[in-house]
Amino acid sequence: MTKGYDMNDDERRIGVRHLRNEVVHVEIVSASHDQLDMGEVVSCATVDVSSSGLQLTMEHDLPEGAILDLCVELQGVPKQFFLTAEVRWKRPVEDGVRVGFMLFDGEQTDVDTWRELFP
Repeated sequence: MTKGYDMNDDERRIGVRHLRNEVVHVEIVSASHDQLDMGEVVSCATVDVSSSGLQLTMEHDLPEGAILDLCVELQGVPKQFFLTAEVRWKRPVEDGVRVGFMLFDGEQTDVDTWRELFP
């Protein structure tokens, strides 16, 4: 088990978790929280990824239920992945907030290509 990885964080996730430390840019597109500005972009890093979701470590606190656009850059892959996801859970950690995202299907996203990469 990797330090900082808690198997109980989101056992509802479908698909195999792949431990990765990747760059993610999160854009706020829908939120009901006074601290978030529409269109705001924050950078963070993945803890793990799967075909149905991501676990990120962020400095920025996000409300559960927020809908976000994600731009994920994978090491060794020349393509950026544009995904839409919902904040399903969060918890404080030493270096910020650990946040669990569930990916949405969408014609204007790269979710199908993402799922091929992480079956």
